[in-house]
Amino acid sequence: MNKDNIYTMKETSEPTLKFESFGFKLAIIQYLMYDRELLAPRFDIYDFAEAYEDRIIDVDEEGYDPIPEAEKWFRDLQIPAVLADEVTELIVDGGNEIYGQIIPFWDGEDDYFDIKNVSEEEIRQFKNLKKWKLCHRKIGVRWISLKCAA
Repeated sequence: MNKDNIYTMKETSEPTLKFESFGFKLAIIQYLMYDRELLAPRFDIYDFAEAYEDRIIDVDEEGYDPIPEAEKWFRDLQIPAVLADEVTELIVDGGNEIYGQIIPFWDGEDDYFDIKNVSEEEIRQFKNLKKWKLCHRKIGVRWISLKCAA
């Protein structure tokens, strides 16, 4: 991608959040980028595909499976640590917008985006995260209270 493309990753010298769990990172991005609009650019798979220069990404043809370049973009995205204090509540639901940016036609019927493990180090970055709503196809809807996030 060229340097004028809004999706070109830029180096940062400021501290960034660290993640082991990709699913948890996506939940944080959902909150900061789509719910609160604090993290930019707001990723749109169609705009990304149009701007992508290394190959033609046909979202309508490829969108039933993970689009590798979109997934890589989210994996590589550096989130400024200063935004951690903004995260107070997470809602993890198959209908979250972020999942459709990686698999545009995802039906939510598999475990591709499930959060399987989150380390204590990951959670401790979010001292204001107090509640987490988990909508899971196997366990239903659960609210999880976090008392030791700090």
